[in-house]
Amino acid sequence: MLAEDIRDRRAWKRKDLSPPDWLVPLPQRCLDELDAAARQVRSDPLPPVLLDPAQFALGACAEVMAQVRDTLRAGIGLAVLDRVPVERYTGEENRALAWLLGSLLGRLVAQKWDGTMIYDVHDTGRALEYGVRRSVTNLDLTFHTDAPWLDLPPELVGLYCINPALEGGVSRFVSLCSVHNELRRRHPERLARLYRPFPWDRQAEHAQADGQTTRRPIFRYAGGAFTAAFNEKLVATGADLAESPLDARAMGRVHHRARPGPVHQQPPVRAQPHRLQGLRRAAAQAPPDPPLDARGRPPNVSRLSALVDDAATDDRRLRAPRPPRRRVRPRRA
Repeated sequence: MLAEDIRDRRAWKRKDLSPPDWLVPLPQRCLDELDAAARQVRSDPLPPVLLDPAQFALGACAEVMAQVRDTLRAGIGLAVLDRVPVERYTGEENRALAWLLGSLLGRLVAQKWDGTMIYDVHDTGRALEYGVRRSVTNLDLTFHTDAPWLDLPPELVGLYCINPALEGGVSRFVSLCSVHNELRRRHPERLARLYRPFPWDRQAEHAQADGQTTRRPIFRYAGGAFTAAFNEKLVATGADLAESPLDARAMGRVHHRARPGPVHQQPPVRAQPHRLQGLRRAAAQAPPDPPLDARGRPPNVSRLSALVDDAATDDRRLRAPRPPRRRVRPRRA
């Protein structure tokens, strides 16, 4: 268990950030390269998964993505590439560009157990049930890290925004380092619980004969590395599937609205900003819940929610008119 505060740039709060901390502008040289790549894909179409940056002249884009990588690993851990002119390109061309830009960060891996490499986030009209991700329904996406049930989740996650949502569409981020720091100072007795395993719903991302749940902690600290994984909904449904009742915990969030063109990158499991929602439940072995407040939450949930909500930032200037939402999500190993 990490016994001291994380003091580098990864442990940020809302009041400490401004748009330049996460915005990475695309210079004209890079835009020209993207236009040329789209023309090449148009004249010689191949599935995006067969494309390699070495097949294209992407020197300026490689420099920009190196800046993105540095922001992710040595900065606040969140980068918004601003902006790809997605309106110039067809759907397949945008997919190809998303693949190429993601490949400049590193090797891309499958989004799903069935080998899906590029995954669309949009409302398909499906109802939420076992094996159906919330990202293909009209339900809100709560704070989460991707594939939290895996022992080795992806290091980086990217969103390539083609159309913002008709309603909503705010991408919110929170620094797990800041959350961990506050928990360590204010609720150390509860923090220790987060280093012990929780049941996780695997969302049917497994072979038919495999179990529906796995167990792993929220926080890990080993070999000098702090990592974390979280998805409140998958902990709750995992507990149901495992028949393991849960109690309450919480933390806060940050805001950023996506508009067409920006490419959002963030590391989902390192000690950097994460798309997470407050942990509101822990396993039954934890101490009994305290009395609930007027909103039906334990008192420490109210205090911690207000406390860590100070970590939020909202770049209103990136808001835009809202055609139907559709995002392509490259993911790096």
